[in-house]
Amino acid sequence: MANEHMPDNYPMTYRLVVCLDVDAKDLKEAYRKVYLEMKKVDAVDFQWESSDEWFEPGGDLGDPDKLQGARMAVFDEENADEN
Repeated sequence: MANEHMPDNYPMTYRLVVCLDVDAKDLKEAYRKVYLEMKKVDAVDFQWESSDEWFEPGGDLGDPDKLQGARMAVFDEENADEN
């Protein structure tokens, strides 16, 4: 459906949700693998972010706080020279 307030050729933004299965020894290593690979992507036409939704290896929904802890540890370690 076109937006009546924008020209027909105006680029629109679409939010795509992508799930990745990552082999790792723990959640922090899994997040680090994704983070480092995504840093390699030429992201001129898109931005990425991770959500707090994740699943344990057995398929159970993981605790969002646990993922946030892993995420922040990876950010701190990978960007230590920028602080």
